[in-house]
Amino acid sequence: MVLLIIGVTVGAWCVVAAGWSVEPPGEEPAGETPALGGPRVVESASDRSLIRRDFSGRVRRTEVPPEEAAIDLLNLDTATRSRVMGIVEARRSILDRVVSEHSDRLLAFQAAGQRDRSRLLDEFRGLLKELEARGPLRDEVASALPDDQARRYHALIEGYWDVVLEDMVHGAKQRNETITRSAARARELGSILANELRRSLERLIAARARLLEEALGSLGLDPEREGKVRRMIAEFAERYGGQATAAQRRDLALRVFRELSREEQARALRWVLERSPVNPPGGDGDSMSGPVGPGPMMSKPD
Repeated sequence: MVLLIIGVTVGAWCVVAAGWSVEPPGEEPAGETPALGGPRVVESASDRSLIRRDFSGRVRRTEVPPEEAAIDLLNLDTATRSRVMGIVEARRSILDRVVSEHSDRLLAFQAAGQRDRSRLLDEFRGLLKELEARGPLRDEVASALPDDQARRYHALIEGYWDVVLEDMVHGAKQRNETITRSAARARELGSILANELRRSLERLIAARARLLEEALGSLGLDPEREGKVRRMIAEFAERYGGQATAAQRRDLALRVFRELSREEQARALRWVLERSPVNPPGGDGDSMSGPVGPGPMMSKPD
């Protein structure tokens, strides 16, 4: 049940779910024709769907859960879209808080064997009662939509899941394996959960960009990796000076974080969260206690 709650709440988790990777959908450059395709077909609003395939014909997963991705395919006025995105952000904040407060369990996942991973994941699911109490995102979003858009929203999601599950069953047959649609759905929901945890951790790291820069000195990086990371920071400082926006600073933090090994990522996350465990209400996500020296990840607000 909790997998469904998370799976419809908000795609490889860089710290703790290295084995659960989700390939985000790619985009062709605007105005160009795909190398192996014909002329681009312009879709009308009613024709658009969540289904995208790679060159081998396999279904490409949405970068965010389909229940969230479908929102962008609806024809919503400003007020309705604001209400809907408020729901998404509220649920995202709940997940981020749980991840921040219980990061020790998630970090333990990294070094665990398969049996312990299942136990740790079950423990984490038990911490999501607040999300479970709200019910699935799909239901919460649909309740905020006009009737015609609610019907389209449900159709988009059902269409996506139907094709994804059929693709998984077909792929298993090609490998001489057997998987039921219910088992395929459970597996896919597990991947969605892992991806949401990755996104949550990345939000926490990006929101603490200044602390991440401080953490680099305590990680004991090998000389080659440390040199690469320091070059990234120096190039950023040269390009933006002290004028980088918070969004640009968060982007740098994520690029630096992704250069680290899994073990280094775990140490960096622990170091950062120990010094800034939970973002204070109303803060900009970049607050922390204690003095902070100047650095390229410090900048003016957006």
